[in-house]
Amino acid sequence: MNPRTDNPAICPGFEPPRFAHVYNVGVWPDIDGFKECVKEIYQIFHPLAIIMSRHVDNHAKERGVGPNYQSIEKLVEESEVPLARTLAYHPKHDEHDEVCGLKNAQWHYDSRLWGSLINAQHMEDGKCVPTPPGTGLVYQDADGNIVYPDCSDEDILFHIGTNIDLLTAGIFKPACHAAVVPEVRSNYMRVQQAFEFAPKPNTVLSPPIAYDIPNVIPGDENRIIPQIGIRRNWTEGITYAQYQENMLDTYVKYTNVCYLEMKGTR
Repeated sequence: MNPRTDNPAICPGFEPPRFAHVYNVGVWPDIDGFKECVKEIYQIFHPLAIIMSRHVDNHAKERGVGPNYQSIEKLVEESEVPLARTLAYHPKHDEHDEVCGLKNAQWHYDSRLWGSLINAQHMEDGKCVPTPPGTGLVYQDADGNIVYPDCSDEDILFHIGTNIDLLTAGIFKPACHAAVVPEVRSNYMRVQQAFEFAPKPNTVLSPPIAYDIPNVIPGDENRIIPQIGIRRNWTEGITYAQYQENMLDTYVKYTNVCYLEMKGTR
């Protein structure tokens, strides 16, 4: 859902239906007060995203990012295509769900500028329950270590997305993360409200200086490899709308391959 506007400006050349996915306009759930509540929360997140982006800009410039640098703060401030997502994770029960010793972990990058989250609520039989041990949001740090963030219910998390990685020429790396849920819990669900901030659809994602994007290949047993939003979806001169289109295509192909492997037909 688009928490900023129900009628974002359509960029010429990037019209729906082909590029409908980048405008994030959809049907809100028919839950009394839900839409108003999400939009109210977004009004807290958007100024925070602008402040975070300003710090990114300042640090990137201090690091000599180059004269053609696109301000992340300006992109976040002007864009009309943020995304509100209410995430719900259910336990899975399959041997293929284990990644690097963690059950049910689907590692990924957020493919926009920023991903942001309110701390999760854990539900069982329709009631809030304490966080199950060994579950929650996990990260991979720069050395490949697994990190569990120390967050309270009042904390807000921001993830650097692959768009910032590109536009800062790798000065800021995208955050590799995953949600881990219990292996077996009846009537369990992990619920979390997320907001993602994106450039306008016609924004060209061009690094301001030469930058070699790593060719991240799923299946490398020596590293945790994100399967969603992988960085090799970028090519020279690509726009945000085209990048997201490539990302979705890669995700569909990946999930189909995994399904065939699980069924032993590939």
